[in-house]
Amino acid sequence: MTTSLFAIMLIASQPAQSSADPHLQSNPVYRQALQVGFPMSTGSPVKLPPPLILDGADGQTLRARLAALPDRTVPVDELLRKSVVAPVVFGFRDVVAADTDAPVRGLDVYFVAYGRLEPAQGEKLLRETLAAVQKEAKIHQLSAADLARRKIELPPPGDKLSGYRYWFAEFALLDKVQLSATAQTFVSHTERSVVAASVIDARFANDEQFPNRWRPLKIDPVTGKAEPGEPQVYDGCASYLRVTRLGEPAGALFVEYHIVFVEPKAWFGGANLLRSKLPVLIQSQVRSFRRQMSAVQ
Repeated sequence: MTTSLFAIMLIASQPAQSSADPHLQSNPVYRQALQVGFPMSTGSPVKLPPPLILDGADGQTLRARLAALPDRTVPVDELLRKSVVAPVVFGFRDVVAADTDAPVRGLDVYFVAYGRLEPAQGEKLLRETLAAVQKEAKIHQLSAADLARRKIELPPPGDKLSGYRYWFAEFALLDKVQLSATAQTFVSHTERSVVAASVIDARFANDEQFPNRWRPLKIDPVTGKAEPGEPQVYDGCASYLRVTRLGEPAGALFVEYHIVFVEPKAWFGGANLLRSKLPVLIQSQVRSFRRQMSAVQ
């Protein structure tokens, strides 16, 4: 166990705040992510880290928890700065997997933005998170008819489980892998926070229209274009995005994003490309997020 991972677990073992997390009751995907976990190549379910900040957190609690983050490299005051280019804290971690050819990675992102938190923002935040990996990503929300053809029925409006949605995303990952997947998602709201949780739905593993699969991209020596190779099933990814309105500083929103995913060695030949490429992408997406939130102040 690395020092960084030990520190994360130490923070997670402490109660976040005195109040319970209301999203554990209202969001079943989020609840499973924290309390049960999801099957991956690990041989046992993989859980996501608990949130650093819950509803009702004050400025002192926020500062203490930001100060304890193992991957923080700048003063806490810099993280709280009201600026599009304020720093972001993020850390990568590896999850022990039973299948050495399909290691499981984790990524945790923390930052502060400023603006208003509107209840209707949940679906928008989820869509943008799904599309964040690649600007050219194809995103499609499955309709009730799409789901009915697969014998999946959404709860009726007003039902406590009516927050379920199904999204299909397809994109090229670092121009080396074509990845597509259908995720089961759930967005929940309180007066102070929004949680958008997501997990790939294994029922779509071999779906003709919305499959969970990855294909290697190979450059055609004649055309110079990337051509997809043979498809293979992909079913290892779960995440949640949580945005919490803080009592102080005024107008501050604490944003955290946690994801675990299977990264087959065949994707990049065992090279650590994602760890070297993702930081730039994360910074870009955070700045975009901050601009959007500040626009609704």
